[in-house]
Amino acid sequence: MMQQAAEQGYGPAQYDLSLRYHYGDYVEKDFDKEFFWLQKAVENGCSMAYNNLGVCYSLGRGTQINHKAFAMYKKAIRSTYMDEEAANNLAICYENGEGVEPDPREALRWYRRAKRWGKEGIEEEIERMKRAVAANPQ
Repeated sequence: MMQQAAEQGYGPAQYDLSLRYHYGDYVEKDFDKEFFWLQKAVENGCSMAYNNLGVCYSLGRGTQINHKAFAMYKKAIRSTYMDEEAANNLAICYENGEGVEPDPREALRWYRRAKRWGKEGIEEEIERMKRAVAANPQ
């Protein structure tokens, strides 16, 4: 049923199918198929898929490493409600200069937003960015 809905272009089913391939849930784990279905889900307007597609681009999972990850995280932020994972991933891009110039201030801003939206365990990242900003006042 899910496969059929995904093949008919239903974005949420495509996203769910991508998760099945990612985790190997009822299917054999397959990152190429995960990436394929995430792309389809994004094409069909499934906003939940943006962050995961960005992760695939960032890690080279099912595709080559690509700085499109930054754009996917930005779209996830714009299209979903308080996506703490996308905010965290965007902070990492700003911190490491992945798809954007390194910017500790922006990284700190996004880490703080991720924490405010519910991301746990990122106090170390926030403190590291505070030190980086303090070391380079503008």
